[in-house]
Amino acid sequence: MGLFLTAPFLLLVLVASGIVRAGERDFDSNGVKIRYLDEGEGTPVVLIHGWARDAQWMKKPLTKPHETLPGLASRYRVIALDCRGHGKSDKPHDTKLYGVEMVRDVVRLLDHLKIKKAHVVGYSMGSIISGKLLVDHPERLLSVTFGGGAPMFQPEQDSLDMFAAMADTVEQGKGIGPLLVFLTPPGQAPPTEQHIAQSAKWLADQDLRGLAGALRGLKDLEVTEAQLRASRVPVCFVNGSGEPEGLHQSIAKMFKLFPVEPTVRVIEGANHGDTFELPAFRKAILEFLAAPLDASAGAQSRPFASEEFDGFFDFDKALRDPAHPTRLKAQYDPGDHLHPNDAGQKVMAKCIDLSRFR
Repeated sequence: MGLFLTAPFLLLVLVASGIVRAGERDFDSNGVKIRYLDEGEGTPVVLIHGWARDAQWMKKPLTKPHETLPGLASRYRVIALDCRGHGKSDKPHDTKLYGVEMVRDVVRLLDHLKIKKAHVVGYSMGSIISGKLLVDHPERLLSVTFGGGAPMFQPEQDSLDMFAAMADTVEQGKGIGPLLVFLTPPGQAPPTEQHIAQSAKWLADQDLRGLAGALRGLKDLEVTEAQLRASRVPVCFVNGSGEPEGLHQSIAKMFKLFPVEPTVRVIEGANHGDTFELPAFRKAILEFLAAPLDASAGAQSRPFASEEFDGFFDFDKALRDPAHPTRLKAQYDPGDHLHPNDAGQKVMAKCIDLSRFR
């Protein structure tokens, strides 16, 4: 399972070019050993995983064989790191060695591999890390994809309280009860004591003080409105429809701030725990990464535009609610929140420029 944050937690960073050094390696990040995986060739991709997970957990769903979708490593150089406190990386117990240091680990990894720029894709905690990376080190990025979350922008106090309480219960060996309660949809029964006890067993073989330190450092990764307005890096949000409403609201707030209009993809029926495993998640990432970059503006063209296509018709832009970019406009929603009604179908038809077929 992954961890929800007002801004998410697993990250994937694609980098621009480099010689491939396959396999598992590590490097020194200002005194902390960071382990990473390096596979494939082409434009590199660095994966930053979610809380209490590791590089392999993030990498596997995006690279394993699939009937119709190529693995990420067949088109890109995929670089996945174990965040400090996780996997085979060092696990310091000082909270001051987390927070922005987790962001700097990504920059130091790019330096270590002599990579000037990268695409970034984060999931849950990784999305929070990539959000801070976006505003602090935009010169190192080609694009950022936020999976299962978003940058930590104006977080609600209940989110911050949840992280603090969860850090305490994790360190005490009592599991992730505060998170399970936080993620419970309205109207559903809260987690049982058995579920909470099972979560403690799930973490039993991990360094609990390191995991707690990573949680406590998240409060230092908040981004500001001014920083988002200044960003010229193309961004994409890929989330399940079953994410907490607070995440969708946070994305809607940020959507209007970015000078380069974000791409938003919602995977219907998916939740925080399974979105990253679904083929639709990989498909959304592949499509976003394939969109060419406008070097003069530092912007990315609309999604699905690439050398493989002569053009595209943007139904998403025509149908979505500007106030809630992950939703259909009310006048086009028949009630299932997924398929456009007759009025929406007419709008889609008007998007099609028949001259493109001549």
